[in-house]
Amino acid sequence: MVDYVDKTRSPERRPSTQSFASRTIAKYSEMGYVADLPRTGQSKVIDEQKLSMLVELENDLHISIRALALHNNVSQNAVVEFFKQEKIYPYKVHLLLEMTEDNLGQRQSLCE
Repeated sequence: MVDYVDKTRSPERRPSTQSFASRTIAKYSEMGYVADLPRTGQSKVIDEQKLSMLVELENDLHISIRALALHNNVSQNAVVEFFKQEKIYPYKVHLLLEMTEDNLGQRQSLCE
């Protein structure tokens, strides 16, 4: 098993140990998968801060992550993680109208 894992890994990494292979096999036998379980512990952002950030974001859609973190006394990474959990994408780019010579009439009608 150790030889197989070592052959599939990058050559720059250290070789696997027998204990690593044993723990991985035992974990798979016990749970049916080898992924780590989610860590327990206190969240970086408490519920009041989450609510405050959502209200602030609703009032000002152009507020930066840095400003949200500063106003709520949390780190910028905590704000980014909260956005990921809530599926908020602050920098999703949308192409509304491409400026080409082919759509001159469409551009003129939008300006009127």
